[in-house]
Amino acid sequence: MKRVVVLFLLFPLLFACSSREQEKEIVLQEILNSIAFPVYIEEDISLPEEIDGIRIEWESSNEEVISSTGKVMAKESDTSVELKAIASLEEQKFEKIFNVIVKGNSPLQSINYTKDYRFSMEEANAKKYPYYKGYLYPGLRDKDGQEHLAFKENHTIGKSINVRLFGARPNDIAFDNTLAFQNAIASAKPGDEVFVPRGKYYFKTAIVTSPYYAHLRLASGVNFRGEGKDQSILISDFQKGENGSKAYGKKTATLVCGNMSNSTISDLGFSATADDSCLPKDMNDTKSNNPEGNQHAPAFGIVVYNTSIQGLTENIYIQNVYIEYFQYDGIRLYCTRNCKIANSVITKATDIGGGGAGYGIEIRGYGHEYFQYIDTRLDSCYNIVEEVEVIGPYIRHGIILSYMTNNNLFYKNKVLDSADDAFDVHGQDEFLNVFSQNYAKCSRRGAGLGLGNTGSTHDESGYGNIAYENHFIGCKYGITVARGTKYTQLIKNKIEECSYTIYINDGPYTVQKDNIIISKKKGMIE
Repeated sequence: MKRVVVLFLLFPLLFACSSREQEKEIVLQEILNSIAFPVYIEEDISLPEEIDGIRIEWESSNEEVISSTGKVMAKESDTSVELKAIASLEEQKFEKIFNVIVKGNSPLQSINYTKDYRFSMEEANAKKYPYYKGYLYPGLRDKDGQEHLAFKENHTIGKSINVRLFGARPNDIAFDNTLAFQNAIASAKPGDEVFVPRGKYYFKTAIVTSPYYAHLRLASGVNFRGEGKDQSILISDFQKGENGSKAYGKKTATLVCGNMSNSTISDLGFSATADDSCLPKDMNDTKSNNPEGNQHAPAFGIVVYNTSIQGLTENIYIQNVYIEYFQYDGIRLYCTRNCKIANSVITKATDIGGGGAGYGIEIRGYGHEYFQYIDTRLDSCYNIVEEVEVIGPYIRHGIILSYMTNNNLFYKNKVLDSADDAFDVHGQDEFLNVFSQNYAKCSRRGAGLGLGNTGSTHDESGYGNIAYENHFIGCKYGITVARGTKYTQLIKNKIEECSYTIYINDGPYTVQKDNIIISKKKGMIE
């Protein structure tokens, strides 16, 4: 009987203790339920350590992505993480798991290689420009701010067509390979490739004469591949003085891709029947042309172009090519979109004088103040130049933009020993372009990057261009912004041993942030 009484007396006590514990648990549960996080975490978050006197501890299932203090570490892709909250009241504890996704450097953030920096134009400011057609976001971003991923490499899925089977003959300076190569191209269907075995192939005539006077013209959907940029070499050898003639001299080319799309050009070298004796006598004279040297070299190595409002030239991929001995542009992209140039070398222009000579790569729009072609099929936009090396000293500009080309990306390119601006935004309304992690050394008379220019059709560059994490060393100027160029963003650039570092002369609303100046000679001029 006594035993039963004891049990009876203990039961209310146990029940009372249980009620108190349940009350504590309810309180802790309500506290934790009051905490909310977005499903996607993009930046550091606040993890409360106390709410209404209730202590809260945090644990992360992946400290390398988001710490127990709420610090977010950048990752390339989205990562799921469990955040455990442990609330304590006296000896009572209650836990809750919060499932979140830490947003990685998605294409929207990383595709332009600007990491943590985002910028967009205020629409009210952009609307003041005559070429505004809704573009507000720089680089490879669409009008709505989403990533622009339209570039697609054309892969070979069909036959490999050997030019030797059509009569091409390597290493014979007297033989004209023009017809053999063009017949091989004509036999190919979309998805096929035209293959060039190792050797030097000479070209003496033009297969097309308008708008460029060129040895070869590629067809849509057909790839063009050699065995290596130092193995399969195409050598321009015009025989009738075309390079130096008034009719053809400024439009001769080795290869053109005109009014067409979806081709890859790779593993080829482009040269001419020239040697270093054809190079300019004065590597610093950018006013005088070099007519004697130019007789031996075509105006262009490769030209990709569109001339039709009904046509479209896109998805041309030029990779792993070597280009030397040309008058004007090693590679020109004219009214193209979604094209890419990568892993290539350009050097030895035979002219660095006036009239547009001596450019490694030029991307250009339709022409001076042709505002009506922005946002049409003749627009020049969304092109990519990546890991290209342009080597002087016989180079005027390494990479140049002209005539209202917009939303292009330039990433990890090198320009060495140029006469004028290594990277040049030529002062003809080029807007919303991104330069990220590029390198220029020894721009002898110009800047590592120049925006705005003087000249007959030059003045200001367009709005919203970005220079992010570039490195310019030993140039006359690190970066110049001039002639009324507005809303330029200069972020985290390193400027080393330049005579002048950042030179802003009539550059309204230029933003400078976290730029690094090392061993400056004459200091920063704003």
